[in-house]
Amino acid sequence: MKKLNLSKAYILSLFLLLLNYSINAQVGIGTTDPKTQLEVDGALSLREGVGLNLNDGANIDIDLGTTPYSFYRIIGPTTDFSISGITPETDADGQIVTFVNTTNNNMTIVHNSGTGSSRIYCPGENNIILSGRYSSATFQYNATLLKWNIIGVIDKSKPFDSVDLNTDQFISGSTFTAVPGMSVTFTAKKTEALVSLTVSGIAYTNSLTFASLRLYNSTTTTVIGGTNTNAQSLYSTGFSFYSITSWNASFTEEITGLTIGTSYTIILQARTNNILGTDGVAIYPLTYPDTNHATITIFQ
Repeated sequence: MKKLNLSKAYILSLFLLLLNYSINAQVGIGTTDPKTQLEVDGALSLREGVGLNLNDGANIDIDLGTTPYSFYRIIGPTTDFSISGITPETDADGQIVTFVNTTNNNMTIVHNSGTGSSRIYCPGENNIILSGRYSSATFQYNATLLKWNIIGVIDKSKPFDSVDLNTDQFISGSTFTAVPGMSVTFTAKKTEALVSLTVSGIAYTNSLTFASLRLYNSTTTTVIGGTNTNAQSLYSTGFSFYSITSWNASFTEEITGLTIGTSYTIILQARTNNILGTDGVAIYPLTYPDTNHATITIFQ
């Protein structure tokens, strides 16, 4: 009789537990009082699947196998590669998976390419290029969209590319010419970028000159834009003559229409227009490192 009573007690407890779950629709792990649909009191572990052996170049509709996991290390590629789709679990809604690139090659997530429900939607409808070993991307499947969405990316790249003038340069002449050492090459990760130029220098004593500075895209053979600056101001009282020989200039502009994955080279070009005295302006970062400089920065 005692054994039978214990069995009834167990069945009653199980019934009450299921009834409580049915009414509250809340599950607690490590807690008897969950406040949300699922509450975990402790660490959450998402197991890793076997290494995901991908190919160089395009990888379309990646199959995670019969027992998919939430974390995969990418192995295999010896050159840059791309991901154009992931096969989701049947009827999955909210499935999450993270890919970590263990190679030294760039990984590109291709927007809306592949087959049907395997496609990936990238932010801004643009491909995403992730550079550097151990860069990663996290995807979540949406059953309404029938697509994967990217919910997180990490890579080693800086949000900008830049170049600084590291030699003393004297600029003169009425024709735009490239300033030696002042070019920067970047790979487009978006269809637009912000370009910034800052320059400061000196001019010859007893000369009146202005300088024109512009940024030139040698890849598209187009001028981005530029600025002018007085290289020197002269002042005479009739008895005395004064001059100011320092100058500075800056320029910022957004460039659009870039092709993601394409490399572009931006060059600083300059010319001068002499009014009086010796023609030319100087940018001497070696001689005057505290006050002279030239910098081009590309923000993405």
